Amino acid sequence: MWKLLHGRIPTRFELSKRGVMKLSTLNCPFCDKHIETTIGDTYTFDELRDMHYLHAAISESLRLYPPVPIDTKACLNDDILPDCTFIRKGWIFTYHAYAMGRMEAIWGENCDKFLPERWLDEDGNCKQENPFKFPIFHGGPRMCLG
Repeated sequence: MWKLLHGRIPTRFELSKRGVMKLSTLNCPFCDKHIETTIGDTYTFDELRDMHYLHAAISESLRLYPPVPIDTKACLNDDILPDCTFIRKGWIFTYHAYAMGRMEAIWGENCDKFLPERWLDEDGNCKQENPFKFPIFHGGPRMCLG
């Protein structure tokens, strides 16, 4: 279908060049700032820390497309999960971060939509979610596979 609409299929380089060109001029939806960037620009730590919408967009991307979509654990001792489910020593436990990122019970009616705004508070600052609601890093820095 792409071939029919545009005459040919674009190369990977052409697609990434289009993406970079779109990112070269960003407008913050929460303020009147227009950010001009050039390919190869560098940013200070403080500038990166203030890029709340970028942080929200990355978090939203990870919610929908987690790097580890399914994770399996073995229970070393009898334990009880936060929802009061009992797990006996030696049982295998699997959770699906990919499916959790699309659950209406967790993320609301628009769970299937890419909405970085869900990560921003009223002032446009990026807010953190519970690490067990957003298990991309498997519950926190000490449990992360990386």
